[in-house]
Amino acid sequence: MSLTALLGRIVDFKVSRITEFGYFLTDGNEAVIMHKNEAKSEYTEEENV
Repeated sequence: MSLTALLGRIVDFKVSRITEFGYFLTDGNEAVIMHKNEAKSEYTEEENV
């Protein structure tokens, strides 16, 4: 499913990679980045958010 189809929905993503500026999240098909300023807490790799 494309990310456009997910607009307005709450979905779970898994942290696939952590960098100094944010988290790379994936649903297994698509990937997005979440800046650390947008995160509610610190996450670890493979954690669902």
